[in-house]
Amino acid sequence: MSIKPQLVSFFKQPVKAMHYFFPVETISRELDFRILLAAMIVESGDEIYVGQHDLIHSLAARCRGGIYVGKNIFKKRSSAEKGERYYALKDNDIDVVYLHEEGAVFAGSPTDWKETLRRQYDLSHFRESDKVCDWGQFQQQFDQARGCEADVLCTGHPRFDLYKNQYSSYYAPEVSKLSERFGAYVLINGNYGIANHGLGVEHVFSDAGNYNPDDETARLERVALFTESGKQLLSMVALTHSLSVKFPDVNFVYRPHPSENPVFYQSVFRGVKNIVVSREGPVGPWILGARALIHDGCTTAIEAALANIKVINYKPKLILGYDIWLPNQFGVNVSDEASVADLLNEDTLRIDSQACHSAETGPGVYPKPSHLLANLHLDSFGALLDVIRQTSRANSARVIQKRASNRTITLLAKLHQFRKSLATAKSHVTKSSAAYHRGKFDRFDFNYIEEKIKIAGEMTNKPLQFEKLGKDLVRISKLN
Repeated sequence: MSIKPQLVSFFKQPVKAMHYFFPVETISRELDFRILLAAMIVESGDEIYVGQHDLIHSLAARCRGGIYVGKNIFKKRSSAEKGERYYALKDNDIDVVYLHEEGAVFAGSPTDWKETLRRQYDLSHFRESDKVCDWGQFQQQFDQARGCEADVLCTGHPRFDLYKNQYSSYYAPEVSKLSERFGAYVLINGNYGIANHGLGVEHVFSDAGNYNPDDETARLERVALFTESGKQLLSMVALTHSLSVKFPDVNFVYRPHPSENPVFYQSVFRGVKNIVVSREGPVGPWILGARALIHDGCTTAIEAALANIKVINYKPKLILGYDIWLPNQFGVNVSDEASVADLLNEDTLRIDSQACHSAETGPGVYPKPSHLLANLHLDSFGALLDVIRQTSRANSARVIQKRASNRTITLLAKLHQFRKSLATAKSHVTKSSAAYHRGKFDRFDFNYIEEKIKIAGEMTNKPLQFEKLGKDLVRISKLN
């Protein structure tokens, strides 16, 4: 059975104002900064669509003109990507402000980072009317050297700005609630998507997981990475158990990475009263409410340092080839459980985020952290906002803006939900696969969105409203 609604009356009458498309792949990582960015951008008559990335693409492809801000125009690694989604947008005169969700937090050396960036996206698709927004000078210089018709700009990523003082009110309600529930808790973040992938080990060693058993070099590298990731995972589990005994009155919140299987942690920590396994909500409030953060190679270390939260980098054995360098430059590096306990006892110790990146150069061939992440020296919201406005003015001058009718949007949202339900019901879809995708994007919590839009409106001094257009799609606009 299939449903194929007749998508008639695609377009309303031409509008002078602009519409924007904000795709979301992982709610806990992307939704919050997109809501605040929408509040900063929106003016009278503008419409900003925030939704699950497949649905956003379906909607954008039925509009004329507008700005797409995100990375989900590409679905495959660069060597296999033909750009069908991208060209569907360009056929409708939609310009792209390309912002990747992973631009600086990579394993290995700078040479490895460049190879990772090369695999992520192919710049040859972009046109002059587009903009490519990079996390820092390192990525920008690499992308410029590759050649690109579009301007390649250094903006940082605005989600990191949410941890700076000027944006602290955004998460204040959630931080207060977490403090009431858990007291002065310690946050421990997992980052072991190779050893504990949400789709199981069968994904890690599959073509879908970019594993090629015929390439002996690549095969041995994957096995070595899997082995080291497993060792570090077990070390973090042992550390968490040890700390829960040494500090029986402290709650330890273990937060799995979105790519991980949380059931593993629920099993190994079951029955321990002061260890809580939770992936509830966005990570931001959990970081801001924590007494300290313990991690290895996790982006949350950068976010915690920007918020001046104590950061402890725990790695019993350092192997540079598998080390995720940038986040481990923030905070204190330790290799044994006793040292972690000592740091947690030092209640007055605070990690100054400015001190963490003040060095002029990194060790050896490594760049300084601020060259990898521009947020360390600029306001990323402001930088990205300037790029979007510039692109919007050019698009508005060139294209008569038309958007899909409300009827079409409703049909698209229903079709999207049907496809999600059908995919889950198929016999070949395992429970772990369904749980993995729900962990990234289940459905919007509209009460949460309403609260965040209210706060964003207060922060930007704009009266805002939002409309529910489906379980996975909202439209944000400014009240006249």
